[in-house]
Amino acid sequence: LCPNCTHAGAGAFRTMADPYEIVRAEVQRQLASGGGLVVRWRNAPPAGKDAAAAAVRKLLSEVEVDLQDLEETISIAATPAESRARNAFLQDSLRTCREMREELDRSSSSTPSRRAGKGGSSRAELLRSDNGRAGAPSDAHA
Repeated sequence: LCPNCTHAGAGAFRTMADPYEIVRAEVQRQLASGGGLVVRWRNAPPAGKDAAAAAVRKLLSEVEVDLQDLEETISIAATPAESRARNAFLQDSLRTCREMREELDRSSSSTPSRRAGKGGSSRAELLRSDNGRAGAPSDAHA
């Protein structure tokens, strides 16, 4: 079979692969890669944090473009249940991107007052920053 064709058996034959499935597989690969980049960023020495954060942000931007493409394919779903499943994957992926970006943003704030000004910092995050750990991210997103 050619790579763009699928044979479903019993005489059923589709000439093109579902674009949703193609983009979904790419998003899954990118998010797995992003998880590894976030771990590398967490463990990077202070001098390497900016470069590691830039790599994560670049990947997240690419994922977000693919998620926009994915959103356009949801309407292609054959059934309402398939449409709901596709939308659930989209929302979960968007949430993962948002959480990664928020973790980077929390850590990139250089002072406790800047972090507090963003409204999302906890007292514990501010204290970690004051203890020389520079807002070390938690392992909650590992």
